[in-house]
Amino acid sequence: MLSINPLGIILGSYEAEFRIAIHPDRTGKGLGKEVTLSTLKTGFGHLNLSKVHLIVRKNNPLALRLYQNIGIARGLLNIWLAE
Repeated sequence: MLSINPLGIILGSYEAEFRIAIHPDRTGKGLGKEVTLSTLKTGFGHLNLSKVHLIVRKNNPLALRLYQNIGIARGLLNIWLAE
């Protein structure tokens, strides 16, 4: 049986989903990279996740470029494009 813990992780699935939102005044300062790398390190390193689903707005080319630049492995991370 699957259940969701307080972090929003579905226990028993070894998968999680995340999205980030940074105020436009704060973009371009490395916060997205810091949050993404920290989240993935925690997910794969400490929580033993097998996959992370990342949700990104289609109209956010800066975020898409960030995820490509940090070398996100598509096999381990599904990128979902949201409207």
